[in-house]
Amino acid sequence: GWWSLRLPACLFMERMQAFREILHEYGWYVATAAGVAFLTWKYVQASEFDPKAYYDERRRREEEQKRLRMHRYTMADGKINSRPSGRRRPARSSAASSRPTFEARTRADTKILLKVLDEKLADGPAFVRDNLATALTIAQLEKKPIFVYLHAPAGVSTPPFLKILGSKEIGTFFSRDFVCWAGLLRDTRGSEGYELAKELGVRDISESIIAVLGMVGDEAQSAGSENGVPVLRLVQLSRTRFPNATGLMQWGVDAKDAWKRMRTEREKELSRARLVKEQNSEYERALAEDEHKRKIEEEEEREEERRKLDAARKKKECEDLREKARIERQRLLDSLPAEPEPGSGVANIRFLFPDGHTRKSRRFSLDTMTKVLFDFVNSHEVLTDEDAINPERLRLVTRYPRRVLEKSERTLKEAGITSDYVLCVEEAFSQ
Repeated sequence: GWWSLRLPACLFMERMQAFREILHEYGWYVATAAGVAFLTWKYVQASEFDPKAYYDERRRREEEQKRLRMHRYTMADGKINSRPSGRRRPARSSAASSRPTFEARTRADTKILLKVLDEKLADGPAFVRDNLATALTIAQLEKKPIFVYLHAPAGVSTPPFLKILGSKEIGTFFSRDFVCWAGLLRDTRGSEGYELAKELGVRDISESIIAVLGMVGDEAQSAGSENGVPVLRLVQLSRTRFPNATGLMQWGVDAKDAWKRMRTEREKELSRARLVKEQNSEYERALAEDEHKRKIEEEEEREEERRKLDAARKKKECEDLREKARIERQRLLDSLPAEPEPGSGVANIRFLFPDGHTRKSRRFSLDTMTKVLFDFVNSHEVLTDEDAINPERLRLVTRYPRRVLEKSERTLKEAGITSDYVLCVEEAFSQ
């Protein structure tokens, strides 16, 4: 028994060894061939891939799954409603209900109706295979009116009208010039066609109804609607009692012309509203500019008034300073000792002021202190080419030899002035 198991194991090991040798010798060739084959397969798959067909098939599968789920929901709802009234229904639990929602019921009604129309209208209009909101969006994007067919299954005029609507000429006309949508007239919760009929003011739903609705474009969302909801208007409404296709065709042409007139009037209204808005904006802009200019002018006037007040204040300050200086000069002049008569012990001193034109002479006793000379000079308005000189910065200088006379308690004789003298009045500048 042991030899019977060992023999297959040895054969397997020999084959694996041979396979490893082949891979070792030809592995790169095998890997390259496999890579080329894989890339070729991917290229063929990509060239044969049709995105539209792929998404159509995916959408078809999703719709089929929804239809099957809707069928199960409807069957479950029918079983619940078919229970005898004498029995008590079980209490509702807190778990999520398996009954269909409003949107599910609407889609189910639409699919049932479209299936009926597909069977009876081979060459009829191409109806939007979704709810009314989708049709409204398409109409708004394509700028077309909406042809609405509200189907009453038990209506007397419904079968002959479907024959007229199924003609190729009618189907081509409505599919080309309108966005077509069909709804079911059934007084049940979730019937979108019934809700639309009530909105249009239809009370009798025993017969089918056709209508044309006008969608106003994006411009109306800012002028004639709120919260971005498009403006929807009824253009034409009629029962489905037409003797032939010509009557229905004429009805459609009249509805299209009425929609064009409505759209033209709406565009005129929007144009007028836009013009009024632009005029109001321009008027408000002009008012804002005038207000801005007025504020600037008022600010300039206030600034000019401030400048005038500052100039008047500075002028008054200068006048006050001058008056104060005049009073001080008069005080110094009154405080000077009396001018002595010419003779011995008296020096006649001439003062040359810094403006180059003013000259003053006065006799002083040789016993007079030098500070009296400064008081005499300060009692006059000493001017330069620009402004008055500060008395604290005045100094007296002899000409030959040049010597600065200090303001002190020394007498003129002690300062070296013994006869007539010429003193220059200068302004001392700090070094």
